Amino acid sequence: MVDELFPSDGEGGAELDAVVTQIDLDLVDDYPACDPRWAESVPEEGAGFTLTSLILLHQLEDKMKAHHCLMDFLLQTGLLDRLTSTTVRKSPIATRLLLCEHAEKLSAAIVLKNHHAKHQDLVNTAILSALKKNSTDIPANLTPADVFFREVSQISSIFECLLDEEEKVLKEHSDAARWAEVVLNVNDIVKDMLQAAAQYRETKASLYRAPENCGPEPEYIPWTASGGVGGVRTVITRQHELILRAAYPHADAELRGVLSEQLVVLLDSLLSGYVAQLTSLRRAGQQERYVTLENEYTQKRSELLAPLLELGQHQWVAALAEKYCDFDILVQLCERTDNQSRLQQYMVKFADQNFSDFLFRWYMEKGKRGKLLSQPVATHQQLSSFLQAHDHLSWLHDIHVQDYQRVRETKFCLY
Repeated sequence: MVDELFPSDGEGGAELDAVVTQIDLDLVDDYPACDPRWAESVPEEGAGFTLTSLILLHQLEDKMKAHHCLMDFLLQTGLLDRLTSTTVRKSPIATRLLLCEHAEKLSAAIVLKNHHAKHQDLVNTAILSALKKNSTDIPANLTPADVFFREVSQISSIFECLLDEEEKVLKEHSDAARWAEVVLNVNDIVKDMLQAAAQYRETKASLYRAPENCGPEPEYIPWTASGGVGGVRTVITRQHELILRAAYPHADAELRGVLSEQLVVLLDSLLSGYVAQLTSLRRAGQQERYVTLENEYTQKRSELLAPLLELGQHQWVAALAEKYCDFDILVQLCERTDNQSRLQQYMVKFADQNFSDFLFRWYMEKGKRGKLLSQPVATHQQLSSFLQAHDHLSWLHDIHVQDYQRVRETKFCLY
């Protein structure tokens, strides 16, 4: 029957992707028909198929179970490997990754619901704002939370609204205890939701893996890395600016430490999104787009980490710079703290990525030739190789290491 509906000869592939995507979207956004309060609010056509056999659809955990039932069906029938791509947020995406996105949003929604129980005023205010922005009606017999949590696919709309409320509190309240509570809670909610999504993506990766001999796929832009108005990447960038401008300067040492720790988790999420994009482009062989995005990533990484370095949050800066190989930040950190032993450790740790050459070029560009030529013995061979292209300096290094034969040869060439 499945083969009759969706022949494996390649015809109807787009239709299969569209049908599967819509079914899964209907599952995660379904009306909880078993909840009598929703009886008058469920459209007659509903999701297009009988819902009464699904138990307690109003509970997010049950929607996740329904999603996994669909995934099992697709896997057992062989349809999962026949999925190609579809479109979301005006960009193509591998259909299996969009299915994973739906489950990630369910995971994030479950986390948000838990926070809702602990921070009702904050989350309710954000929910009302999100529903208002989307012009969503709230039936008299339902709460705003009922309506908001029903449409799981739009769960990320809460982020921007949380930041709006946070910014309002920062402007209106001079009492540190009041605004600090809101800022910390917003950070916790956003980071916990993003971490839940990332954890699902990582632990369930095998379920959504690409089939063997799969052709090139579209660039993968996780929803947690979406840009534009209301996009998660935009939200994190805004939160970074908001914390460092309006919260950090007025916080005591203890609060600054907590804010920095939370912010680093958010930045980790943002940077990992870039890495996922770049990895997908490398696999697809899209060199031009890869170079463009890599330049954007490098610039954004520096813009986000440099302010933390200026504020002296060395531990957190080092953690992110090491994880995402921001050599410029690492060198600046070691220079600021005059930690030469740490530089030597990085030379070993990142030897396969030519950290030594980067360091030597950095010294050259910054005019720190004295430091360049006074490297420890362990780096002399690497420095000699680097200086082969810089004869006007190499002979000074040769004197330092007492290689007088090379000094004579170099001086002869210079003259």
